[in-house]
Amino acid sequence: IFDVAGTPLGTAVEEDGPGWWPVVHRLLWRGQRAFRMVFSSGGAPLFTAQRPFFWLLSTLHVSDGAGAPVGRIEQRFRFFQRRFDIYDSGDALRATINGPAWRPWTFRIERPEGGEIALVEKRWSGLAREFFSNADNFALTLAGPVEKNMALMLLASALLIDFCFFEQNSGVGVDL
Repeated sequence: IFDVAGTPLGTAVEEDGPGWWPVVHRLLWRGQRAFRMVFSSGGAPLFTAQRPFFWLLSTLHVSDGAGAPVGRIEQRFRFFQRRFDIYDSGDALRATINGPAWRPWTFRIERPEGGEIALVEKRWSGLAREFFSNADNFALTLAGPVEKNMALMLLASALLIDFCFFEQNSGVGVDL
C-alpha cells in the first residue's frame, strides 16, 4: 500500500491455512473464495478483512488491529450497476458504494444522506503488467477528512472491489 508519491504506507497479506487446500481453493473459486487479509504498518496489524465463501453476493467483515469489529461491507443486487453498503459495528448504514456499468473502473462512495466520501478507481498499470500478471493498482481518493474506522472501511472496500470484479479475470479456474 503506497501513498500518492509512492512511499510505502503498509502491507496487505492474505493469510492461508496450512497444506495444499488453499492453493486448490484459490484456483477453483477465484473471486468467490473465502479469505482473510491482514493489513499492517511497521509490523503492527492495523485491521483485518475477512470474507466467507459466497455464491452470489459478497460480505466483508472488518476488525481493527485488536480484533474488535469495525463494520461490514455487503454487496447488493442492482441491474446495470455495482453496489455495496457499508455498515458500522452497530449495524448503522454509513455509506454506499456505486459503480455504474458505463464506468467499470470507477466506484463512488457516498453518505446515505448524500455527499461523496471517497472515490475508488482501478488504475492502468502498463501493458506488460496488465497482460502478464494478475496485479492491479487502485487509487482511493478521499473527498475530505474521515474518522479512523471509516478510513479502515474505505481501504477494505477497495480490496473487496478488486476481489469481486477484477480477481476473476485471471483466466484460471472454473467459471460458475
